[in-house]
Amino acid sequence: MHKNQILMIVAMLILGSGLWADDPWQDYLTRMQESKSDQEQITLIQETIPKISDINNLRMLQDAWKRRDPESCKAFFKDQYLSNPKSAEHHYLYLRSDDSVATVKAQIELCKKHPEFYWGYRMLSANLFAEKLADAKDKAVLKQEKKRLKYLDKGLKHFPEDGFLNLVQSFRYKLAGDPAKADKYLLRINDSSILQQYFQPIQNYYVSNDKYDVYGVLAARMVANHIQQGEIETLDSLQTWYSYMVSAWEEGKQTEKLEEFFKANPDYQTHPWFTRSYENLLKAKQAYPELAQNLAKRYEKELISYPELKDGYPELQEDKDYAMLLEKAAKEWETSLPARKEEALKGRLDKLAPNWELPDAEGKLTKLEDLKGMVLVLDFWATWCGPCRKAMPALDKWMKHGMSKGVQVFSINIFDKGNKDKAIEFFKENGYHMQLLFAEDTLAKEYEFNSIPYICVIDKEGKLAYTQLGFSPDLEEKLSFWTQALLGE
Repeated sequence: MHKNQILMIVAMLILGSGLWADDPWQDYLTRMQESKSDQEQITLIQETIPKISDINNLRMLQDAWKRRDPESCKAFFKDQYLSNPKSAEHHYLYLRSDDSVATVKAQIELCKKHPEFYWGYRMLSANLFAEKLADAKDKAVLKQEKKRLKYLDKGLKHFPEDGFLNLVQSFRYKLAGDPAKADKYLLRINDSSILQQYFQPIQNYYVSNDKYDVYGVLAARMVANHIQQGEIETLDSLQTWYSYMVSAWEEGKQTEKLEEFFKANPDYQTHPWFTRSYENLLKAKQAYPELAQNLAKRYEKELISYPELKDGYPELQEDKDYAMLLEKAAKEWETSLPARKEEALKGRLDKLAPNWELPDAEGKLTKLEDLKGMVLVLDFWATWCGPCRKAMPALDKWMKHGMSKGVQVFSINIFDKGNKDKAIEFFKENGYHMQLLFAEDTLAKEYEFNSIPYICVIDKEGKLAYTQLGFSPDLEEKLSFWTQALLGE
């Protein structure tokens, strides 16, 4: 018998015997989208846990369960641990399921018992970073946290290349006033997802210390990650790196560097990634005629809309060129209304929104499934996210002046671990009217986004209808188009 025929028969036997099984994680994700109640989803999670060996996926399953029924989740993982007290994984997941038992002492005990288990050090270091090091300014914290720092050192001996442990260690030495060691540990981070997640505090550190050369090395690693993940083409790598550097130069008020850059790269003056920085530079110099000229170029290239022109440039109110541009843009905007509405509504989705049960600032839980019959707007955001800070005032303004009855709006804080108090304070300071909720980062995977702001609209039956990633100046208009269409269904 021919070799290919034998291989075909073997393959058929494998398929027929069920040995070539589906990926249980993919099966879970598919069935989760189809499930209709919390209990159905909890049952699915319980069925999936024994089939999963990857601890990252187990963490996501645990988070999904905690959002739906924290008490049954705690009970399950406690039983698992008591049945397997020598298992590092079960010990870790038990602590992770219940904040009341995950004390510093308990975390240290986990590291002592299982010195080769990475996730013990990760849990201890993550809490240390969020609770003490991320925003600390007083070196006394280092004395107070000697025990946890000792186990951070031990973790790095076992896992010297780990990005997160090196990040925490770098912030330790930043606080200690030892920039050489802080740089040493940051430059060990090759996991650019860690650099991306903690981009803002890292940038703030290097900008405040005028270390743009070291920051440039880390920015190059983030660019490499974008290419590896297929998020950008290799040809765009230099442009992406420049975007990181321009952001840092602007943060550090490096006017000369910015002027040199835009003089050498005039095409970037109207490029969407760089135009805000260029216009801020012109505003700072009070170069208003040049600013009006740049706006005209952007408008001709369809890179700026009438709402942006109308609301974003109060300093140009006396400029004649700007006034002529604004008049032209207003007429064209009014004429294009039917086309804009048609474009906004044609992307209608029809899939069940992943369920959730999330706490507000006081800990009171809100369930998605209890909100059926209402049209919902969800805005996922974080305190460190610049585009989120643009979207939120627009969302609040729309609630006051454009929102119809039968709509509820939730701002869901995500990718912001350890910043709950900051998020609450930010809301209070701005007087926002959205309902503030807090989510675990894993909810982003269920909603299939990895950057923010992510805005989605859910219909009265609990199905995802419209989504938007990032801020756009026509957000208020789109929200009106979307919600009015859904209310009329």
